[in-house]
Amino acid sequence: MLLTIRLSHNLILINLILSYYLISDEVYAVTKDSLVVNVGGCHPIVVADLKPRGCHGITQCGALTSVRTGPQGVLLVVDANRGLFQINTKSGKV
Repeated sequence: MLLTIRLSHNLILINLILSYYLISDEVYAVTKDSLVVNVGGCHPIVVADLKPRGCHGITQCGALTSVRTGPQGVLLVVDANRGLFQINTKSGKV
């Protein structure tokens, strides 16, 4: 699946959704390019970008594999190379 997101005047292409999780009317997805995206509304919203700056290759950039909900409504995102992330869906804080 390929999504196109417009942020200001820039287009962000999101490719290959690897996993998704439903929370009421919200649909959170993790992508091959290390983004956590809410695709539940009319316009997809990037919640967090988990790719470190300047990374090269899957070992440094990570490989997101799944997303689930955790305590207090945070998202738990598993990266096969970099471990477990907790993400606040409202603020995007990792």
